[in-house]
Amino acid sequence: MRPTLAMVGDSRGGGSGREGILPLDDPAAMDAIAGALASRMGRGGNTYNIDGVISSDTLQKVMKQMSAEVEQNNVPLAASHARRVVRK
Repeated sequence: MRPTLAMVGDSRGGGSGREGILPLDDPAAMDAIAGALASRMGRGGNTYNIDGVISSDTLQKVMKQMSAEVEQNNVPLAASHARRVVRK
């Protein structure tokens, strides 16, 4: 890989606009940067992909707890259809 020359500090408004350079090919450095950003942004998130079967009584308990947390604004809730086909 060849070194790349970059012009840093050339913000549109001129002056001392803050900028950043990210080491995209350095996983350890990117993990450190992501951790720092996540801690500054507040709430993190967890993604749970469940492969298999959950008993209905366990599912009801989990959903009740999850609903309470969402209603109290303790956790955000997002849904994804990325792993399944949804038909009407």
